[in-house]
Amino acid sequence: MSTWSGYRRKSLLLGVLSSLSCLPAIAQDADSEIEEVVVTGSYIAGSPLDAPSPVQVVDRASIESQGAAQIWDVVKNLEVNSGSVSNEGADGGNAGLGNLSGMANINLRNLGENSTLTLINGKRMAPAATATPTGGEFVDVNTIPLVMVERLEVLTDGGSALYGSDAVAGVVNVIMRNNFEGFELYGDVQALEKDLGNQDRTASAIWGWASDTGSTHFVISGEVFRRDPVSVTQARFYDERSEFNAQVGGLGTPIASPSFGSNINTAYINQEAIAQAVSEGGNSNPLFTDPLCGSLSSADGTPYFWGTLSADRGEPDTDCREEDAQWRLLNVGMERDSIAGAFDHAFNQNTEFYSFAQYSSSEIQRSDSGAYTSRGPTMFLAQPGAHQGNPAWGGYSIGQPMELGYFAPAIGLSRPTAADLPNVPTAAANGGINVPSYGNMNIGSSPRMGENNQINRTEAVGVQAGLRGEFTAFNDRQFNYDVSYSWSGTSFELEYKTFQRDRAHLAANGLGGPNCTPMPGGIFHLPFQPPGISSVPT
Repeated sequence: MSTWSGYRRKSLLLGVLSSLSCLPAIAQDADSEIEEVVVTGSYIAGSPLDAPSPVQVVDRASIESQGAAQIWDVVKNLEVNSGSVSNEGADGGNAGLGNLSGMANINLRNLGENSTLTLINGKRMAPAATATPTGGEFVDVNTIPLVMVERLEVLTDGGSALYGSDAVAGVVNVIMRNNFEGFELYGDVQALEKDLGNQDRTASAIWGWASDTGSTHFVISGEVFRRDPVSVTQARFYDERSEFNAQVGGLGTPIASPSFGSNINTAYINQEAIAQAVSEGGNSNPLFTDPLCGSLSSADGTPYFWGTLSADRGEPDTDCREEDAQWRLLNVGMERDSIAGAFDHAFNQNTEFYSFAQYSSSEIQRSDSGAYTSRGPTMFLAQPGAHQGNPAWGGYSIGQPMELGYFAPAIGLSRPTAADLPNVPTAAANGGINVPSYGNMNIGSSPRMGENNQINRTEAVGVQAGLRGEFTAFNDRQFNYDVSYSWSGTSFELEYKTFQRDRAHLAANGLGGPNCTPMPGGIFHLPFQPPGISSVPT
């Protein structure tokens, strides 16, 4: 007798191409009904209890009882999951890069993103169109509409023998509600007790229809998810001892040494910090802070400062800083719209057509203080004549090659003088430190105002269709088959502001054009805004 219980059989078959298995006929009592499915981790029909490898099942009732707003809320509660990418784009981790903002993946036993295989209805999904800093690829589970999820099957042992090397840690198979019947409307609002104004809001609906004979099913669903960004100040760990600050401007790393002939602007030497370093067992090497640090303040009037609680003893941090906790996020802002549908039809007892399709679109608002930096360091050369020459060497000093125009004679040009280059930002006459330095250029950090335009956009689409069923042959032996096609694709767009490198390099050295004039009193060095930066495209 067939084990296919009428036209409503739920068979979950893994793989994109056909799989064929030979099974003996199973006798049944007339009054009993046995439903067997192909469980994650095996092509042999059975149940999670007698599967050859342990399979943990999280059913729909468990998902709803957890109050989950997205798949990640379920995955994070799995004991076997550890080290996943989640909520990146908030404070820490890969927030600065932005290429993982709002995404989440499954990482069984913390063996790496590439070691856990994520399936939908037993079929592979295209990985997110980005990668971790270590080159790891993963399926963004946040793109899977939760309203359509029936259960999660988690193969907690390695599945590489069946699925390949990307299943060394295990497999997570997300099974959809392809045979749902009826109508379900769901709404949910969640918020932190300390910040009730910023919320997670979910609205979803699913409708399913079945023919009178049960041979045909059609299901369609839609889900809308909105998440407000939540500041780190709303965290339980945040108190008066918490330290969240960021560098103001970018003095960079000065290249100053008496042996180089450096003639440093003494206003930048932080004598208080040197004394602190010595008292804490450090050395008396020069430490530098922008002289305007003590006289300027943040947008809310809080004075700038130097020194951090996390600095090592004897090595005080002398960068000029401001508090920036309001720009650090616990949760990134997110807007996600998803739609999914399924259709299946049983032609007879032995042949069934099935299909599934989904589409998801997300927009993620990353942490954004309004400060933008270059994607690489810039060399800020000294003004001609900034270094003191050694008479014993004919007026030459080791630091002179780091002055603007020093190598001009090598290409047949005259070496410029300070009068020829009056706009060099590092020049003492312009309030500069009077020695070369290197560091990333930035703008908008004095003070930080916030702009909310650090945006990621992602799309994910997937289509599955196939025929499955059973037949008997070779002395009435029963065979099951599944021939299917699966296609999926993802896209990722990262929006951020930065500098046009060639013009930024010119501006950093006072060569940015006729309107490029230094700001008075050395204020240039605080926001690290090259003269005339408004004319430098970003």
